[in-house]
Parts: sequence; structure tokens; C-alpha cells
Amino acid sequence: MHQGQLPGDAAEGNEADAGEGAGQCPEAGRSGHDHPMKRTREGIAGFHDKCDHVRAVVPASTNQNKAREDRMGLDKERLKAIIRDHYDCSINRYDAAAIDAQVAPDFVDHSSPGEAVRGPKGVKSQIAGLHAAFPDLKVEIVDMVAEDDRVAVRSRFFGTHRGPFRGIAPTGSRVEVTGTFFWKLEADSGRIKERWGLFDAAALMRQLGVP
Repeated sequence: MHQGQLPGDAAEGNEADAGEGAGQCPEAGRSGHDHPMKRTREGIAGFHDKCDHVRAVVPASTNQNKAREDRMGLDKERLKAIIRDHYDCSINRYDAAAIDAQVAPDFVDHSSPGEAVRGPKGVKSQIAGLHAAFPDLKVEIVDMVAEDDRVAVRSRFFGTHRGPFRGIAPTGSRVEVTGTFFWKLEADSGRIKERWGLFDAAALMRQLGVP
């Protein structure tokens, strides 16, 4: 094995070592430059020569992977921004036009009680009912994680019970409820397509005086 060879390299004397420039500095053969090129064990930098006239070769895939990671990071931030804006436009302030733009026509809320909420119209009806029962309703996003076309959110809702809610007359109680929701978005348009969620309904009922 030649000095600088790695295990598995061509054996000394075989034809892989023969031929002009094979395993050598391109300047080999000139006076003062008769030495072999040495290869790094890591292999990532390609062939590395101690001569300053030979540059290390960085595979294009390294830069491509970095660019892909950067794009993924930007996409995740975009997904989170869409959901954050939806919470703001639906809970913190009721903006019907924004909901129409954010929600896909075939949207389905898989976690709504009773008949599933569908499309922008269903979302607006659901949110309007919440605001009627809790006129000062607000939401705080505690945690948010995005992956592929999904966004997971852990949140806290605050409001004062001043209107009928699920058959319960107004109590004037100040309530705080936590919930966890998963959102699916359309890859091309960024519109919200599906939702799954859980919230602490038992805690809400206790705060409204329901045993």
C-alpha cells in the first residue's frame, strides 16, 4: 500500500496506479514536484495536495444540502406565520375577510363537537359563536412546531362568559383554557385544509360552574 492510501484502495503495482497523473499531483514529473497526491481519510474535501497549486475539491452536494436546509427552514417559518396570523384574525380579532382568504374551500375541522365544521363559512360560524359567548376572547400561543405541511400549536384561551355557550346562560366568569391543535396546510397555496385538536373541556365547564 502506498503512503497516503486508504484501506480498500488499489493495491501497489496494479494498473489503477499506472498512467499519467494517476494518484499524483498534476505537476508530478516536473523538477521539484515528483511526489504523490495524498487523500484525506474524511474524503469530504476530495483530493488534497500539500502543494499550493492544487485546490481541495468540495462536492457540489454539500452546498446543495445546505441550500435545501435553508429552504426548509424558511418554509417552516412561513407555515408558522400563516397559522399565527389565523389565530390573530379569528380569535384575537374577528376578521371574516381574512378567514375567507386563509381557509381552503374544502377545509374540515375533525375535532369540532357535533357536525364537522367545513369550509370558511363553517369556520366563521364557529368563531362568531365563540365571540358571542366570550366577547373579549383572546389566545396566547405557547408552543409552535412545523414539519412538512403540518403545524402543531399549544395555546391558552382567555375570555369572560357574557353570552350563552352550549346551553349555559352567561355567568360573568373569567375563564382560561388550554388546548393543543394540529393544522394541515395546502402545499401550493398555503391555505388551511384540516384541523385536529383537544382542549381542556372539563376545566372550562368547572369554571362556568358546571359540575
